[in-house]
Parts: sequence; C-alpha cells; structure tokens
Amino acid sequence: MARARSPATAQWSSSYAESSTSPANAPQPIIQYTALPSVPPPLQPTPPASIHPPSPPNHHHHLSQVITQQLVTDAFLQALDPSTIATMIQSFIIHNPSPTPLTPIVQALFDAVSADSRDPYIHLRRYFDASSYLPSAIVHAGVSGPIAGPRALQMLIRKYSTWIPHPSASHHVPPRNPPSNHSPSLSHEMQRIATERQRKKDHIQWARIHAAALELGLMNVGRVGDTDNSGYTYAMGRAFSEMMARDAVWENDEVEWVAGVCVLRAVIRTAMRGDRRQRDEYDQLLTAYEGRWKEIKDEARQALVAVTISISLLVNQ
Repeated sequence: MARARSPATAQWSSSYAESSTSPANAPQPIIQYTALPSVPPPLQPTPPASIHPPSPPNHHHHLSQVITQQLVTDAFLQALDPSTIATMIQSFIIHNPSPTPLTPIVQALFDAVSADSRDPYIHLRRYFDASSYLPSAIVHAGVSGPIAGPRALQMLIRKYSTWIPHPSASHHVPPRNPPSNHSPSLSHEMQRIATERQRKKDHIQWARIHAAALELGLMNVGRVGDTDNSGYTYAMGRAFSEMMARDAVWENDEVEWVAGVCVLRAVIRTAMRGDRRQRDEYDQLLTAYEGRWKEIKDEARQALVAVTISISLLVNQ
C-alpha cells in the first residue's frame, strides 16, 4: 500500500524519557524500513487435569522466607524457572488471601517489565508458564487454576487502559503546613510534575504489556466457554483491544495516542489476512495516528510513535 508520507523509523526506547522541547520546524523525515519480527503463536493453556502442584528441585532459599511482591518481581527479572515462580506465587497467596489474590503478582510483573529494557513478551511468557502450574485451589475473580493467571492480567490491562488526566481528590493529599501566601511551594510543584511524568510512563508501559498479551493470545484465555479457536473466540479476544486502539487517537492527551498506536500495531499484526475492508479501516486509523504524531511535543514519545506506525504500515500491506 503506497503512501506519500510517513514518520521515520526510530530506535525503540523503553525509558520514555520526558523532553520539554521538540523542533518546531523539523524537516519531514524519511522512512527507513527494517525487518519485521515474526508474531509469536498464541499460547495454549495446559489442560487443568494435567496440572500438579510444582515441586522445584532448586531455589529453596526463596521458599524459606516470607514471599513479598518485590521478591516475585526479582524472580521474573532473574528468569527463575516457572515452577519455582508458581511456588512463590502460591506462598504469597497463602499469606495474602483475597478475592483477587493475583493482583499483586501482576503488579510485580509490571514492575519487572518496567525495570527491563527488553520486550514485555519475555516476562509475559514466563508469567503464563508459571500460571500453568497453579492448582485449582487458587481462585482469582471466580476463575481457578491455570487460567486464573491470564484472567488477572486481563483485568489489570482493562483497568489501566483508560487514562485519567488528573488524579481524583482522594489521591491528592495537600501539605499539612501550606505556605502563608497559600501558593504551592516549588518543591510541591516539582513533585506534582514528577508524579504526572511517572503516570504517563506507566500508562504507556501498560499499553506495551497489553500489546504483548494480545500477540501472545493471552487476551482470550480464561473466558467462559472458551474451548476452541473458533472465529467467535478470536473476535471476543480482540474486541477490547480494537476498541481501545480506535478510541485513543481521538482523545486529548498525547500519552493516549502513544498507548493507542502501541495496541493498534498488535491488533494489525494479529489480524486475519484477506479482509480488504479491515485493512482499509486500519489504514485510516494509521493515517489518523500519523496526524497525531505531528502534534506530539515530547521527542521520546514522538520517536516511539514513528517506529510503531512505520512497522504497522508494512504489516498492513
């Protein structure tokens, strides 16, 4: 599909460093297409009947102490065996019971992804493999056993897919002794800016996790009655991701555009081939995101959108 213009391919960056300036009259860049990585096949959950509580032979030093969320994060970063991670997860849940006990585990997964410069795929794959060891006694939001892990991941992906421009008043604690002139101090303003910057980084990070989960097939694992690879299952697993990618480009904040195009790339890469109307729709969305690319002021985000759109254009041909 020929196009007259497109943003330049840029080096993928996971740091998303903030930048306060962007050249106002920069020359139109030239696309430099690179080889596309292959889309990994969707993951298949292990049948619950074959699941047994893991008995890892090593790493007993992890099991002899109280398991914390930070220890689970370290386990992902250290690439421990999935069965060992599963045992750590079970130990954590025993000491921290709740109707949704895997929520802190998914948060630990998020922390591992944020601390690593590699693609989120690596950690999501290990998370899924560890989930396959979970016994039926582990229940998350009414779903038990191995599919509880994907269920917990889906819930947090949906929760953090919506950008909230300003934190609610309940999350904002004013200083106990405000200055006499009632104006915010410089330190508090700097803290507010730093907090907002981190929130934007986290929002984009969740979008990258969302995209990786979609490409791994994790967005349709654990659905009621989901026993085959029918067209209905395929569509239901993608419905939320497609809606998010369609809506984000029309929102007001540039961080939403970046998150949306990350998910759109995964939507395009996992789409069934041969549907001309679908390709045309994706091309229109890419054109809309390309227009937003020109409005992005942060250079790191602009570079991320540039490479994502360029790859998506090639895949959608």
